[in-house]
Amino acid sequence: MDIVSFFSPFFDFLWWVILLCTAVVIIITLATPKKGRKSPKSPFKYDPKAPWPFTKARLLTDAEKEAFDRLRDALPQHYIFAQVQLSQMMDVKPGHDFRQWFNRISRMSADFVVVSSDLDTVAAIEIDDTTHRDPKRMEADSKKAKALKAAGIKLVRWDARRVPKPEVIRQEVLGVVQKAVNPVSHTEIESVEVVP
Repeated sequence: MDIVSFFSPFFDFLWWVILLCTAVVIIITLATPKKGRKSPKSPFKYDPKAPWPFTKARLLTDAEKEAFDRLRDALPQHYIFAQVQLSQMMDVKPGHDFRQWFNRISRMSADFVVVSSDLDTVAAIEIDDTTHRDPKRMEADSKKAKALKAAGIKLVRWDARRVPKPEVIRQEVLGVVQKAVNPVSHTEIESVEVVP
């Protein structure tokens, strides 16, 4: 018996083990979704003749409705807009990758935006409920604040359980943004922030 015929059954067995392992790796690779791609739980089949599954939703929570009413009472010379996308309030500076920076803010919105009578953005208002204590939400709030600051838009945050009275709203929203005229030189000066 020569050496080749002696090891032949072993090589045949080894060949089948390698083939089986390769097949298992291929099956696992194809069955595992790629990172960042979610496999659908149920395939969506669009039927153009079927009615669409939408229903009217409330635009504001009870706390936001209360804040909206107080904002209107406190700032009657201003427009108050609800649920405004940040991408509607700011642009990407020239020389920067528009798509990259736009995508960072495209899903962010402000609960309210206060706009002057000449349609200049005065401030963004956020009403914080208990969901704002979640670490992911806190990170999103931080990014939102950073974007608004970069655009020069004042951000005012209130606890949903303690929306301030109209006098305090006027101080917090307009106290820094409003300009005063120096009576001596008749030039504009920044007003001092009013602390309630």
